[in-house]
Amino acid sequence: MAQSLTELLLSGAELRTLIDAAEDILGNPLAFIDRNQNEPLLSKGYPQDDIEDKIYRRRNISSAEYEKDTGYVTALALTGRPHIIAWPNIRRRRMVCGSLVGGKHLGGIRLPDVGRPLEELDPEAVMETAQVLGVAMVLNGWPADAGINDGQELLFSILNQRINPPFLANRMLYPMFPEGSTYCMLWFITDSAEALLPDLQPYCYAPVENGFAALTDYHALLKNREALDREVRSQERLVSCSDAFSSVQDIYEHFRLAQSVYRYALSVGQTQGLALFNDYRLHHMLASVSRLPDASRYIHDGIRALRDYDREKGTEYLATLRAYLDCDQNISRAAQQLCVHKNTVFYRLGRLKSDFGLDLQDTKTLVSLYCSLWLGDIL
Repeated sequence: MAQSLTELLLSGAELRTLIDAAEDILGNPLAFIDRNQNEPLLSKGYPQDDIEDKIYRRRNISSAEYEKDTGYVTALALTGRPHIIAWPNIRRRRMVCGSLVGGKHLGGIRLPDVGRPLEELDPEAVMETAQVLGVAMVLNGWPADAGINDGQELLFSILNQRINPPFLANRMLYPMFPEGSTYCMLWFITDSAEALLPDLQPYCYAPVENGFAALTDYHALLKNREALDREVRSQERLVSCSDAFSSVQDIYEHFRLAQSVYRYALSVGQTQGLALFNDYRLHHMLASVSRLPDASRYIHDGIRALRDYDREKGTEYLATLRAYLDCDQNISRAAQQLCVHKNTVFYRLGRLKSDFGLDLQDTKTLVSLYCSLWLGDIL
């Protein structure tokens, strides 16, 4: 249902066309209601007697009673939640759906009790219709103060999937996101975003779930990576970064990717600094492998042999290999991590080759062992 309306919307159809199409789809005439409860647009089959009845009722009740009668509108406006939502309300034999766009109440639709009985209407179809018409109103520039181009509110909406991807038309997003740019999503956990990377100047950021998400220029981030990494470490914070993308419709996907990078970084002991997707691309690949039914078959035989030997003899060859790889093959750092003398690490690494046939000078072996260790951790 909504897809056909969406296609009309993105093809540049006028509100009048959308209103009439909505009537055909719902099987019920409808009126588009603005924030002041006026009905500037009626579908082709809207009954005249319903209009006259509404005018009579509005003229003969007090303002206080009128506001009380339309209290759902006030409730919507006071939430201040930045997303598109339709709020069904059946009263006086009518169904009303309000529409919030960008945290601002814009209006909605009214369906009189003619045509199909209201109880037979699909509530989801009615709500989706209100969503499409609410966005259509913004795209057509009315009202001008709707606030849809507020970066933080719109980003919040996208990340929480309050706005479906088909609605992310260039006409709506152009004032916020420079066309032709290459973006990336950042993710970090903190009590406040005020100190977020002052040298980066993201397009926008928004509180999401238990942290903050930010959208920024990918090339600018790479250019300032070292300085940004120092700044993040000085704040004792970990900030993860997604892969690069060029379409704002991919924001949600790359937000989740940035969250994955955050988890990958923590899994290998990185708790501070800037963690880029490129640094953890291998981990992303392995996470995909881990979901295969026979994922354990990809673990190197040498890892299994070391695990069994350590369990039987009480040795720490597997822990030594892990520390050596985690410390970028730096024996002194590995010894510090293991709390042993570096000569002990030398000895154990030598045994890995002589007793287990693991040549740590061979790149393919190193990569395979590293992948197997990480894959084994997540299986």
